[in-house]
Parts: sequence; C-alpha cells; structure tokens
Amino acid sequence: MLIDDKIDYTNRYKILDAIEKEMTDSANDEKPVECRISAAFGIVDFDPETAPPDITYAELFDIADARMYEKKKEMKKKMNM
Repeated sequence: MLIDDKIDYTNRYKILDAIEKEMTDSANDEKPVECRISAAFGIVDFDPETAPPDITYAELFDIADARMYEKKKEMKKKMNM
C-alpha cells in the first residue's frame, strides 16, 4: 500500500503505466530470473464529491485489493500464453 501526498496525483495512471512497462521489459526471457521484476497493483480513486457518504477506508482498501488480485490473475494468464 502506498499513500503519499507528494506523488503526482494527476499523473498517477501514467506513472503506473511506466512502472508496468519497466516490469514488462524486465520480464524478458533473455534476462536472468534474478533481474526480472514483477508486482501486481490495485488502485482506487476517492472523490469525496461523488463517493457514497458512508464509504469507509476499509471498503476502499478492499476495492484496491480486489483490483490487485484481478491484475495478478491477468499477469499469470499472460505468462502462461
């Protein structure tokens, strides 16, 4: 989990895309396994203007966690292709 108010929030998806590209590039079969990087992530956006008034931090965390596991399944599926 990463919560940091100094990270560029408006570019969060571009940053995640760049990280994912680096991981994909590092997963090249020609590279030794110890040089490969893999990580699953889930992200949830919170907007107090549009969020349900009674949503809790735990519920937000659960949404991000579920998305992380969806990402993990997607990554495993790509590896088995």
